[in-house]
Amino acid sequence: MNSQPPKLAILCGRGALPERLAHFCVNEGRDYLILAFEGQADKEFISKHPHAWSSVGQIQQCLEILKDHQVGELVFAGKFNRPSWAEIKPDRLGAQWMAKLVGKVFGDDSLLRGLIKLIEENSQIKVLSPESIIGHDLLAPRGVLGKVNPDESYFQDIIHGRKVAQTLGIVDVGQSVIVQQGLVIAVEAIEGTDNLIERSIPLLKKGPKGILVKMVKPQQDTRVDRPTIGLKTVEQSLKAGLGGIVMEAEGVILMQANDSIKLADREGLFLLGVTDDEEIS
Repeated sequence: MNSQPPKLAILCGRGALPERLAHFCVNEGRDYLILAFEGQADKEFISKHPHAWSSVGQIQQCLEILKDHQVGELVFAGKFNRPSWAEIKPDRLGAQWMAKLVGKVFGDDSLLRGLIKLIEENSQIKVLSPESIIGHDLLAPRGVLGKVNPDESYFQDIIHGRKVAQTLGIVDVGQSVIVQQGLVIAVEAIEGTDNLIERSIPLLKKGPKGILVKMVKPQQDTRVDRPTIGLKTVEQSLKAGLGGIVMEAEGVILMQANDSIKLADREGLFLLGVTDDEEIS
């Protein structure tokens, strides 16, 4: 009886997560394929692994590639830059996917949920979350991570930021918000968290520092586009002069956890995992 798991396809964007998944497969001896889109992935990294290339909108082609490689499971990993409609060159299934979006208001989560449905309706491939492959230690734990604790001056900003981030998520806008002294300084839209932090720098005030709050969208399919914080986010937060990062425990992926915590401890930045309903006191 074959106990080996099915061949895994890593639908690859930018960032550290695709590399971690690939290395996991290598270490576990699991058969895998990286499926990358032109302009969306690091070519140098891709070249070191079994891979295939496609273009955004070529869904039928992607499914044929996966079938040819006998892929049984698929994971989305990394950050994907959202293309304009003019950049998408759809095939039959791609056009079918796009037709369902015409005239609708949609965000990244809506787009990806529609894509997952199309994959599952037209193949036998099972779509998985990264943590179901690597393990749930990929997700941020509850409580203070490291040695720096938030003092009481941050509690109201944490509560307020969590509510704002959840509200943004309900309307499928973004996952992150920066709050300082009771004021919403900036909210995440299409630019991503690191660019959000950069944009907030000239808006931050003197006095008690601001914080970054990142939560899972309430309706989010967490198999794809799960919010992620990593070493670069910590570096950007320190550059902006923020006092801490708050993330949804067991919801946000924490990449490069050891290095992120060490840097935060050294520079006096708190890292805090909270649930979406717990009291802050």
